[in-house]
Amino acid sequence: MIQVNEPGSSPGLLPSDATKCDSDLRVAVICFDGETLTEVEMPLADVQPPDTQDTRVTWVRFLQMPDADSLAHFGGRWGLHPLDLEDVVNPGQRPKSDFRDNFAYTVLQAPQATEDNTLGHRQVNLFYGPNYVISIVEDGPKLFDRVLGRLHTAGPASRIRSSGAAYLYYALLDATIDHGFPAVAGLRDVVEALESQILEEPDSDALDALHRTRRDITTLRRFQRPACEAVERLIRHEESPMPESLRSFLRDCFDHQSQVMGAVDALREDTLSMQELYLSLQGHRLNDVMKVLTIISTIFIPMSFLTGLYGMNFDADSSPWNMPELDAPFGYPLLLCALAVIAISMLLFFRRRRWI
Repeated sequence: MIQVNEPGSSPGLLPSDATKCDSDLRVAVICFDGETLTEVEMPLADVQPPDTQDTRVTWVRFLQMPDADSLAHFGGRWGLHPLDLEDVVNPGQRPKSDFRDNFAYTVLQAPQATEDNTLGHRQVNLFYGPNYVISIVEDGPKLFDRVLGRLHTAGPASRIRSSGAAYLYYALLDATIDHGFPAVAGLRDVVEALESQILEEPDSDALDALHRTRRDITTLRRFQRPACEAVERLIRHEESPMPESLRSFLRDCFDHQSQVMGAVDALREDTLSMQELYLSLQGHRLNDVMKVLTIISTIFIPMSFLTGLYGMNFDADSSPWNMPELDAPFGYPLLLCALAVIAISMLLFFRRRRWI
């Protein structure tokens, strides 16, 4: 949920005490190059920015979301921009990429299933510097374990170990974007199940489930479309610090994001078609009901006329014009037979005209 400051407040992260840092807040610091790799877990207050001449890559991986004071203390020492830090502590941000001199900040939203079987999102914040990468992810299942495993298992000559901080930044972007594929696959399974349910029994439960699914797809689409712009900005913007040798990998990352976006758009169109299908089936069922009721009413119109006519109870003895059929010995069964003949004749007529 986005936290909105009071109108007129100063921009950027301005905590009450930027000198404070939570001593219990720990981060994982991975330093590596083509030859060596070390990983240590330490308090956030002890994490110092790497020397500008250090050829190793430093990855600061936050293990939990920091509070505003601790983040401001850390960002002040690392030279992070207050506006970027403000976005970190206010989750729900629109995906984007911003550039500060030779640095980059990208925020993305990683989809994940929630406890109530709806689709939620976790904000992923990535900072890039010439020889470091900082990742801050909202609390939840770990996103970057596979990237960390690649670092540990890769050989010294592997691309991820020898291509610098920019390639690690790309790897984390790619891992975040690829989380959209399982989310889309799960939604596709739900949509297919709903389509079968609507075709078999288009009841109100199916419509409620369809509305919930459409809401999840709309939420996913709201974050995935600007994510395409964020990645494209890293590729094409003239202020982007990404090296030219990495642009081809970022284009592949953009292709993945475009595939996710295309799949989301397709799911959105499918749900719109399913809603139209539901309304069409409901209208068809209503037409069938109205047709049956109309046929029944039409059959009973002449029968009601005859029964009403002979239910007037005129006295046949007072005048020969007063319904002489009332004294007929077989008047009642003859009337029943006449009513049956009328009903059968009308049914045969409707059948011949293909109205039933």
